[in-house]
Amino acid sequence: MHVRGFLTQSLNDEQRTKLHNLEISLPAGRYLQGFEICKLFHLQNQTIKPEQEQAMDSCYRLWLSSSDNNNSENEFTKQEKVHQWERFALKNYHEPLLIVTGGGWNA
Repeated sequence: MHVRGFLTQSLNDEQRTKLHNLEISLPAGRYLQGFEICKLFHLQNQTIKPEQEQAMDSCYRLWLSSSDNNNSENEFTKQEKVHQWERFALKNYHEPLLIVTGGGWNA
Protein backbone atom coordinates (compact mmCIF):
# COMPACT_ATOMS: atom_id res chain seq x y z
CA MET A 1 0.00 0.00 0.00
CA HIS A 2 2.97 2.30 0.54
CA VAL A 3 3.74 2.25 -3.19
CA ARG A 4 0.17 3.28 -3.98
CA GLY A 5 0.53 6.12 -1.50
CA PHE A 6 3.65 7.38 -3.26
CA LEU A 7 2.23 6.88 -6.75
CA THR A 8 -0.92 8.79 -5.78
CA GLN A 9 1.27 11.79 -5.00
CA SER A 10 2.61 11.65 -8.60
CA LEU A 11 -0.78 11.61 -10.34
CA ASN A 12 -2.99 14.58 -11.08
CA ASP A 13 -6.74 14.53 -10.43
CA GLU A 14 -7.57 13.46 -13.99
CA GLN A 15 -5.12 10.57 -13.86
CA ARG A 16 -6.42 9.41 -10.47
CA THR A 17 -9.98 9.48 -11.80
CA LYS A 18 -8.92 7.50 -14.87
CA LEU A 19 -7.12 4.97 -12.66
CA HIS A 20 -10.09 4.51 -10.33
CA ASN A 21 -12.55 4.17 -13.21
CA LEU A 22 -10.31 1.57 -14.84
CA GLU A 23 -10.00 -0.39 -11.61
CA ILE A 24 -13.76 -0.33 -11.04
CA SER A 25 -14.15 -2.08 -14.40
CA LEU A 26 -11.76 -4.88 -13.32
CA PRO A 27 -12.95 -8.06 -11.61
CA ALA A 28 -13.86 -7.60 -7.95
CA GLY A 29 -10.80 -7.26 -5.74
CA ARG A 30 -8.42 -6.61 -8.64
CA TYR A 31 -6.51 -3.37 -8.73
CA LEU A 32 -3.44 -2.27 -10.65
CA GLN A 33 -0.03 -2.91 -9.18
CA GLY A 34 2.61 -0.20 -8.99
CA PHE A 35 4.43 -1.28 -12.16
CA GLU A 36 1.13 -1.30 -14.07
CA ILE A 37 0.35 2.25 -12.95
CA CYS A 38 3.83 3.39 -13.95
CA LYS A 39 3.38 1.80 -17.37
CA LEU A 40 -0.12 3.26 -17.84
CA PHE A 41 0.94 6.83 -17.01
CA HIS A 42 4.55 6.62 -18.24
CA LEU A 43 5.97 7.28 -14.78
CA GLN A 44 9.67 6.88 -14.07
CA ASN A 45 11.01 4.93 -11.12
CA GLN A 46 11.91 7.17 -8.23
CA THR A 47 14.20 6.47 -5.33
CA ILE A 48 12.39 6.65 -2.02
CA LYS A 49 14.52 7.90 0.85
CA PRO A 50 14.30 6.10 4.20
CA GLU A 51 12.76 9.17 5.84
CA GLN A 52 10.06 9.30 3.14
CA GLU A 53 9.31 5.60 3.70
CA GLN A 54 9.07 6.20 7.45
CA ALA A 55 6.72 9.15 6.92
CA MET A 56 4.51 7.09 4.59
CA ASP A 57 4.54 4.21 7.07
CA SER A 58 3.38 6.58 9.83
CA CYS A 59 0.62 7.85 7.55
CA TYR A 60 -0.41 4.25 6.73
CA ARG A 61 -0.50 3.29 10.41
CA LEU A 62 -2.64 6.34 11.13
CA TRP A 63 -5.03 5.28 8.36
CA LEU A 64 -5.19 1.73 9.71
CA SER A 65 -6.12 3.02 13.15
CA SER A 66 -8.72 5.50 11.88
CA SER A 67 -12.33 4.87 12.88
CA ASP A 68 -13.59 4.89 9.27
CA ASN A 69 -11.17 2.13 8.34
CA ASN A 70 -12.03 -0.06 11.32
CA ASN A 71 -15.80 0.28 11.13
CA SER A 72 -16.92 -3.35 10.96
CA GLU A 73 -20.33 -2.31 9.65
CA ASN A 74 -18.72 -1.24 6.37
CA GLU A 75 -17.71 -4.06 4.06
CA PHE A 76 -15.48 -2.62 1.38
CA THR A 77 -13.95 -4.34 -1.62
CA LYS A 78 -10.17 -4.38 -1.90
CA GLN A 79 -10.46 -1.74 -4.65
CA GLU A 80 -12.47 0.54 -2.36
CA LYS A 81 -9.95 0.06 0.46
CA VAL A 82 -7.07 0.96 -1.88
CA HIS A 83 -8.91 4.06 -3.09
CA GLN A 84 -9.71 5.08 0.51
CA TRP A 85 -6.04 4.71 1.40
CA GLU A 86 -5.02 6.83 -1.60
CA ARG A 87 -7.40 9.62 -0.61
CA PHE A 88 -6.13 9.48 2.96
CA ALA A 89 -2.48 9.52 1.83
CA LEU A 90 -3.12 12.49 -0.46
CA LYS A 91 -4.60 14.45 2.40
CA ASN A 92 -2.32 13.35 5.23
CA TYR A 93 1.12 12.41 3.86
CA HIS A 94 3.71 15.13 4.11
CA GLU A 95 7.31 15.02 2.98
CA PRO A 96 9.63 14.79 5.98
CA LEU A 97 11.21 18.06 6.97
CA LEU A 98 14.93 18.44 6.52
CA ILE A 99 16.44 19.20 9.89
CA VAL A 100 19.66 21.16 9.71
CA THR A 101 22.03 20.82 12.62
CA GLY A 102 25.59 21.80 13.31
CA GLY A 103 25.58 25.33 12.01
CA GLY A 104 24.33 25.15 8.44
CA TRP A 105 23.89 23.33 5.20
CA ASN A 106 26.46 20.84 4.00
CA ALA A 107 27.07 20.83 0.28
